[in-house]
Amino acid sequence: MERAARISLAIAALAAAASVAVWWMLRPSDGDLTETVIPGELYDFRIEVLNATTRLGLARDATGQLRELGVDVVYYGTARDQDLDSTRIIVRRGDSVPASIIRELMGRGLMEIDLDSSLLLEVTVLLGADVSIPFKGNP
Repeated sequence: MERAARISLAIAALAAAASVAVWWMLRPSDGDLTETVIPGELYDFRIEVLNATTRLGLARDATGQLRELGVDVVYYGTARDQDLDSTRIIVRRGDSVPASIIRELMGRGLMEIDLDSSLLLEVTVLLGADVSIPFKGNP
């Protein structure tokens, strides 16, 4: 019985060593790690993204792209009008700097000013038919 216990213990030790070896070989190396960008960490403003086309999922996809770029998108959805040819980037509060940053990240968009202090965000993006995901022209 004592010999069987020693054999069982040896097998368990080998299995544990093999598990550690497999984990060590499959772990990501330093070069494989990608830094996750937290939305709002890079830019100190909030935006909403509205789909002004008939393409399903456009606002969701654009929101994902902007969040990956570090933008704090607090709302996305569908615009009332859905026949916009060109993307519009509308300043809602403050100055036009946040809108300029969004325009640069997206590589497109006509900037407008339509201040609305009832909105708790700085920019509204109305996505037009000219939008492609991922954004062409982003840095």
